Amino acid sequence: VPWRGMLERPSGFAGLPGGISTPGPLRLLLGSVVLGAVLILGGAAYGPLAQRAARRRAARRRREAAASAA
Repeated sequence: VPWRGMLERPSGFAGLPGGISTPGPLRLLLGSVVLGAVLILGGAAYGPLAQRAARRRAARRRREAAASAA
């Protein structure tokens, strides 16, 4: 099953000195890739969201200033 360690364990090397190594950290690698993608997409979305929020704050300040001046 690929999700348990990418490849089947090579039984042909069992008789050699050192034997067969343990399965690699596949879950850790996949988790790191997913987390990296989330950070990249979050960083890419931050700029447009910050600009939109700044425009809303500026519009609110203008409305409050106009209301207090009247």
